[in-house]
Amino acid sequence: MTCQGYPGSLGHETQDAKLIASWGIDYWKYDNCYTDCNGDYPQTCWIARDTESWYKKFGAALTAAQGSKTILYSLCSWGVDQVWTWGNTVGNSWRMHPDIADNWASVASIADQAAGIAKYSQPGGFNDLDMLASAFRAATRVPPVTIQQLTSPRKSATAVSTSRKSARISDSGALRSPRSSSAPTSPKFTVLLWRS
Repeated sequence: MTCQGYPGSLGHETQDAKLIASWGIDYWKYDNCYTDCNGDYPQTCWIARDTESWYKKFGAALTAAQGSKTILYSLCSWGVDQVWTWGNTVGNSWRMHPDIADNWASVASIADQAAGIAKYSQPGGFNDLDMLASAFRAATRVPPVTIQQLTSPRKSATAVSTSRKSARISDSGALRSPRSSSAPTSPKFTVLLWRS
């Protein structure tokens, strides 16, 4: 199931990969929700187990279905199974930490963990420090440009998930800036995922 409890792709990888490719999708994030967790199927499982094999299965189906157009494949396991050590053999990005929250403790924790694993990011595959989703809330405490300043030196692309209605004009500068800090950065891209 999806993280919201809807039917998911597990067991339907080939069928779903073909459908995704037929839509002309550029980026696909594959979550780790409701997967086998020692015989149980909770929304989130924090126990280390073999997530690599089922990420590979969907990745192979996606590769076979995509034809000449590359679909960026994002693995979202929240850092379970040390995904950064094998993620670049399976996909293009991998979440390396639990979901970001709209507070400094969360941002600092993610930045701290990412500092020790930046070496696993290479052309074509990188650690994903999570989206700027929470940074676009009306009562935000962590400005989007600050999050970009933390993620860029750690070789993480920036993905933004927000409603067009709630995005503030003042936040748009953080999205347009190819470099938001003086620290050396790797080539980046920004994925905008708009919700109505």
